[in-house]
Amino acid sequence: MRQRIRFKLDNRGSALIFALGILVIVTIIGITSITSSRFELQIAGYDAMYTNVFFGADGGTELGLELVEQSIETAGFNDKGDGTFEVGEVVGTELNFYMKGAPLKSINAADDNRMARYPSTATDSQTHTNLMFGSEVVIGEGAAIEQNAGYEGGGKSAAAGGSFTYYDIGSQRMHERKSSSNVVLRWRHVN
Repeated sequence: MRQRIRFKLDNRGSALIFALGILVIVTIIGITSITSSRFELQIAGYDAMYTNVFFGADGGTELGLELVEQSIETAGFNDKGDGTFEVGEVVGTELNFYMKGAPLKSINAADDNRMARYPSTATDSQTHTNLMFGSEVVIGEGAAIEQNAGYEGGGKSAAAGGSFTYYDIGSQRMHERKSSSNVVLRWRHVN
């Protein structure tokens, strides 16, 4: 004898199935939102780090500019005894770096190619700034103006010209997470 199973065809229990379906959909949306938020936080962290590294390199060019100005003013820095100099938190390997002529396109500071490092206590694996300098002397074109002075006799004149030194200051900011940024600044000094 076969026994038949009969189902009641009323709507009891359909609300439970509907609620479970909505719960699954909300759970999937929640997991997706959490994953997306974690990813966006990671992107924001990297963006903040790269921005910090870029502005550190930009600040390094300003530090290098100040070093060039001080070095010109004092005709070089004092030797520490080992062929290096130290000014505040900056340590350098070239005493008269401001007089080193270098092709302007070759200014690329790096851990293995630098004339100065800031801060002096940082190792290559810590956050630090490398500085490189180059210069080029250019003779400016002369110009003169002379005008007639009328009844006063001789004329009055003004002249211009001379030499300029272009300094290229290359700065590389190295972050301890192996990100880096390079900035090169060109500064004209009237001799």
